Amino acid sequence: MSDTELLALLRELDDPERLERPLHYDSAATGLAFGGLVRRLEADFETPCESEWDTQDSSEYGRARPPGPQSSPARRLRPRPDPRQDPKEAT
Repeated sequence: MSDTELLALLRELDDPERLERPLHYDSAATGLAFGGLVRRLEADFETPCESEWDTQDSSEYGRARPPGPQSSPARRLRPRPDPRQDPKEAT
């Protein structure tokens, strides 16, 4: 995909009233999904997971870092919503 095509796609997916969010963005659904991710990481790693929610001025909703060597800064998990998918369909 060329830069021009990518820019056109991103503009198509923008919410015309809130350019900082994708069209059909649902903060509550995204929060529930992110909370589920954090709980799953905590269960899988059997320990509390460091997390930041609703990171301001960023393209990510939040950050989750499981404990141990998997969580080095180079491997930090940063889930981002797929702008092509309606979050209501993902839950």
